[in-house]
Amino acid sequence: IRMVHMDRLDLSHSQIVDISTISQMTELTELSLDDTQVSDLTPLAKCTKLEKVSLRNTAVKDLKPLLAAKKLKLLDVGGSPIEDTQQLAPLVSAGLKIKTS
Repeated sequence: IRMVHMDRLDLSHSQIVDISTISQMTELTELSLDDTQVSDLTPLAKCTKLEKVSLRNTAVKDLKPLLAAKKLKLLDVGGSPIEDTQQLAPLVSAGLKIKTS
């Protein structure tokens, strides 16, 4: 199965830690990684079509890789140790809503 053209992916409640293969899924518009041990979002920098991302209860601290997702409208980071949501200020001014609780 070729997953390159997949537009939605839910890996919540899984054992996933490394999401490097997601960088090939450039058509993704929705991604859920809730309740995983994922900490590095760098592979998501290539997923520029993302509109909705859920990172509830993950190990993610740095949101910078999401800056490339200019279409991002909803980001849920409740329960994750995010260091600074101000990194995404340009996206917030473009309409991004960040849920932190």
